[in-house]
Amino acid sequence: MRPKRQEGSALIVGLVLLLVVTILAITGMQDTLLQERMSGNWHDRNLAFQASEAALREGEHWINQRTLSELDAIDQSSAHEPLTQPAAWEGAGQHGSINLDGIADEASFYVVHPSYSRMRPDMDLAQPKCDRYFPVYAHGVGGTVNARATLQSSVMPTTAPPADCPADWGG
Repeated sequence: MRPKRQEGSALIVGLVLLLVVTILAITGMQDTLLQERMSGNWHDRNLAFQASEAALREGEHWINQRTLSELDAIDQSSAHEPLTQPAAWEGAGQHGSINLDGIADEASFYVVHPSYSRMRPDMDLAQPKCDRYFPVYAHGVGGTVNARATLQSSVMPTTAPPADCPADWGG
């Protein structure tokens, strides 16, 4: 009796299965690396947002610490001109900044000329009084300078009484 000759199919099937498992492992590693990068970018963006939020609060506090004459000076100053592209502002010409741990650069804020809002519809139209709302822009970066956030709020100073409405104001 002669021994049966082997065909070798078990070796080929084993190698194909090994190849499939290797491809699945490499795909899983690539997916994990992508998720890790996305998580890092989200964290960096969150740091930028928090830095910008801190600068925004600092700017709002800065407005509320101004005296009435200082608020009037902001209204007249050329250093408080509106930003041409607020979303693209990167902190140049700021009115204040704060240093925070864990971010790549200081967070800064910029205060703009106020906008006016009539206090009450029943007020004296000969001498109208207006509330002033000061736009405050804040810019912050995250752990790297690639993550940036710019925020804006409007602040009505708590320390100042209503102002005379501007002569050219038509509200």
